[in-house]
Amino acid sequence: MDLMCPDGAALTPINMYSLVAYLSGQLGTFLTDLRKDLVPACKARSHVSVLPPREVADEAAARVQVAERCRMTQPFQVSLGDVAMFESSGVIFLEISAAREHLHKAHQSFNRLELAQQEAYPYHPHVTLAQCFPPDQKQHLLNLARQAWAAYPGPRDFLVDSLAFVRNTEQNIWLDLDVHRLGGL
Repeated sequence: MDLMCPDGAALTPINMYSLVAYLSGQLGTFLTDLRKDLVPACKARSHVSVLPPREVADEAAARVQVAERCRMTQPFQVSLGDVAMFESSGVIFLEISAAREHLHKAHQSFNRLELAQQEAYPYHPHVTLAQCFPPDQKQHLLNLARQAWAAYPGPRDFLVDSLAFVRNTEQNIWLDLDVHRLGGL
């Protein structure tokens, strides 16, 4: 399969997959732009991971599993809370203030069979704002993220009504393989 970046460079898929709920609308645009402001090399859209990155032995079987599980999962509303940081990794993120239990149930539902994996860290649903930056910038970026989020006048919640099964590339660009509506919608 020939895959291309927007700049015309070839993409090389790797065996690393994730299941995510993208944020859209004003909130999604704001958070994607904030990620790029904090870490200009970031190419990822704002999202909540239902399944953090993992290797998959059989992509076709995993795709079938995702489609089946999405039909059995009902849409739910998520609200975002404060800016925080994982001390162990230095990742700056937004807390989930409402619907954490829905995300944990979704994680348990999808983290089986072809997609089963023991997570490197306990599952903690969140929206990443900054990662992979020099450690000496940690406090500065954390302060910038807190200021930007405090000044943001728009919505702080979103509906999870679809999930995207995505695959990473050597160029660290995640590709949407499938996007499924939840609940068979």
